[in-house]
Amino acid sequence: MAPFSQELEPPRFPGRFRAASNGRPALASDATKIQPNAIPDTTFPFVSIDDYVRDNGVRPNVIKMDIEGGECDALRGAEQTLRTFQPRLMISAYHRTDDLWGLREQIQAINPNYRFHFGHHTPVQWESVLYAV
Repeated sequence: MAPFSQELEPPRFPGRFRAASNGRPALASDATKIQPNAIPDTTFPFVSIDDYVRDNGVRPNVIKMDIEGGECDALRGAEQTLRTFQPRLMISAYHRTDDLWGLREQIQAINPNYRFHFGHHTPVQWESVLYAV
């Protein structure tokens, strides 16, 4: 593994993602480099699942989430979708200590018709998934 101080190259997504650069938009030449002192860009346009579904006229049948502890908030923004379409859910349930039970209770409160299953996909404590069908 490279020492922390060495410049690392992130995965490349040409034309899609740019690195933050101390509060200023990154120069094109900086967009492919990890910058340890970068300030996150908080202007990213987040859209709730409900808004996306409504605005684009889509009917989701599966929703998968592994968003590093943001699952609860994302589910809050998907309540109408879960009530109306009851898509199958695959939700990571290991980022926060109460995820396993809290996410299940949250989903069940939104739509009591869901049935729940649990999957664990590695030999270590990570990658536990709550399935709702």
